[in-house]
Amino acid sequence: MPAWESAASATSRAACISDAGGIPAIHVEIENMKRPVYVIVGAGQAGANAAAELRRQGFAGRVLLVGDEAPPPYERPPLSKDVLLRPQETRCAVHPDRFYDDQDIELKLGVAGAVPDAGARTLTLGDGETIAYDKLLIATGARAPRLPLLDALGPNVHTLRTLDDARQLAGELQPGRRIVVVGAGVIGLELASSAVDLGAQVTVIEATPAAMGRCAPPLLGAFLCDVHRGRGVTLRFGAGIASAVREQGEQDEIVLTLEDGTRIAGDAVIYGIGVEPDTALAQAAGLAM
Repeated sequence: MPAWESAASATSRAACISDAGGIPAIHVEIENMKRPVYVIVGAGQAGANAAAELRRQGFAGRVLLVGDEAPPPYERPPLSKDVLLRPQETRCAVHPDRFYDDQDIELKLGVAGAVPDAGARTLTLGDGETIAYDKLLIATGARAPRLPLLDALGPNVHTLRTLDDARQLAGELQPGRRIVVVGAGVIGLELASSAVDLGAQVTVIEATPAAMGRCAPPLLGAFLCDVHRGRGVTLRFGAGIASAVREQGEQDEIVLTLEDGTRIAGDAVIYGIGVEPDTALAQAAGLAM
C-alpha cells in the first residue's frame, strides 16, 4: 500500500431534496475532506512527469504543480532548433493540453519566489498564497548562468533557457543580421546553426581551445566545426572577452574585444555557457547542498 493512502480520511456527503416528490434540486458531494497534498515545485519535464507518475501509481490525493513560467510544462531541447525556426508551428509541450485536467493535476504557473517552511509543511508562493502540503518535491532543475559584462549592454543581448527567451530571440535572427554567439558547446553550436538557417551572419566565440570540449571527444568537436565553417560560420577559439561596449554611430552595434585584441561587432549577442543548478528553494528548505 502506498504511504499516502494512510493519510486519506473519511468521505462526507450532503444532499438537499427540493420537494416531496424526492427530485433532487441540489446535490452537493464532498469527498476526501482531508486529501493528502503533494506539491511539486518546478513545472519542467521532471516536474510534469513526476506528477503524471503519481497518478499512474494510483495516488488519489491532490497534486499541485507549481512553476515560475507562464506556459504549461514543455521540453527544452527544441528551443534552440524548431522553436527558433518555426515558432508558430512548433509544439514542445510535455503533455497534451487536456492531460492535466483529465488527470486532476492542478497547475499554478507564472509564480516565482516560493518560500518553504519545512517545519510547518507550508509553501508560500510569490503571489502570497500559502499551500499546506504533505509531500514536497523540488524539481527546479537548472538555470542559465549570467554574464554581467554582457547583460549590462541592455537590448540585443540574449541567453536561451526558456520558451520566452526563444520567442524574443526569434525576432533577432533575421537575414543579414550579424549574430555573435558566445560559447561553442551544444547550445552555442545549435544556435549558430539555426541562425544560419534563418539567413544571419554568425560568429562563434569560445574561450577554450576547442568546440564541445566538455561533452564530446576532440574528433567530433573538430567535425562539427568543419560543418559550421562550411555553412559560413566564423569560429574563434582560445580567447575570452576582455571588454564589451555598445557603439552608436551610423548603426547601433555591440563590439566585443577579445583578450588577443580582436574586435568583433554584431547586431546581437547570444551567450550559451552551460547551466548551473537552481538550488535556491532547496537551500531555503534546509536541505544540505
